[in-house]
Amino acid sequence: NEKDSKTLEFYTSLFLALGQGNPRKASLVHVGLLELTRHGCDESALCAASVLRALQLAREQAAAPQQPMMLTALPPINSRGGPSMPAAPPGGGSALANVPMVGVDPTSPESVQRVLDTLFHLLRSD
Repeated sequence: NEKDSKTLEFYTSLFLALGQGNPRKASLVHVGLLELTRHGCDESALCAASVLRALQLAREQAAAPQQPMMLTALPPINSRGGPSMPAAPPGGGSALANVPMVGVDPTSPESVQRVLDTLFHLLRSD
C-alpha cells in the first residue's frame, strides 16, 4: 500500500524487469501484480495495472509481424491501382489474437477467473 511516487516509480521499473525476465518465474510476478491491483491502495493498484499493461503491450509487440522497411514513403500499389494492404495471417484473424494475456495460464480456470475478477474490480473502482 505504498503511496510515495518515487517508491512507486522504482517498483514499476523493478516489476517491469521481473515480469520480462525468466519466463518460468514471470507468471509469479503477474499474479502478484493482479493481486496488488485488486487489494492495494489506489496509487499501488494504478502502478500495478500500468505495469501489467506495459507487459501485455511488450508481448503483443514481440508477436506482431515485423514489416520490412520500404525505401519510399508511399504505400505499395496493388494490381487495381490502389494501395496494398498487409495480408491477413492464415485463418483470417489477427496475428495478435494468439498472444496470451499476461497473468493467464490457458490450462488454469483459476488464473482466467483471477484476471476477470481484476478487470471487473478496475471497472467498478473510481
